[in-house]
Amino acid sequence: MSFVLEGVVQLVICTLGVVGNTISVLLLLSKSVRNSFNKLIATLAIFDLIYLLTMLLESLRKLGLQSNTHVIMSPYFLYPLNSISLMCSIYMTIGISLERFTAVYYPLDYRSRQQDSTSNKHRIVSYVCPLLAFSVLFNISKFFESHVVSFKVGNETHLDLDVTDLR
Repeated sequence: MSFVLEGVVQLVICTLGVVGNTISVLLLLSKSVRNSFNKLIATLAIFDLIYLLTMLLESLRKLGLQSNTHVIMSPYFLYPLNSISLMCSIYMTIGISLERFTAVYYPLDYRSRQQDSTSNKHRIVSYVCPLLAFSVLFNISKFFESHVVSFKVGNETHLDLDVTDLR
């Protein structure tokens, strides 16, 4: 059951999500609809895309289709990136809700800020930078929770993941 759910089904859903989010990012960043709100939505889609790609690689690992490079990257890069991107996705949704709240309750202020292009860049940076910093700091322990172990089977050396005492 785990092979089917965490391998096959997750692989299919992640593939569909990667295609959908890629299309969304391309559409939201096109010149005809470029504004600060769409840039925030595109940023959310990018965080989701990163999460889906890490989950796609994880499902390939569960299916036994990983390479040695994939196994080596998993504990030191992919696993922490997965947690960081998930947290960024969640909090970016809250940031977008805050942006919508501002647009509804203070429409005149919001509209005047929309006209200023430097304000748009500053607003996006003011959401994304603290979010990334907080997510990386919160998930810093993920970099130390697992490590790669090697073992010999006959003449071949195999790599696998093992948890550390921190986990």
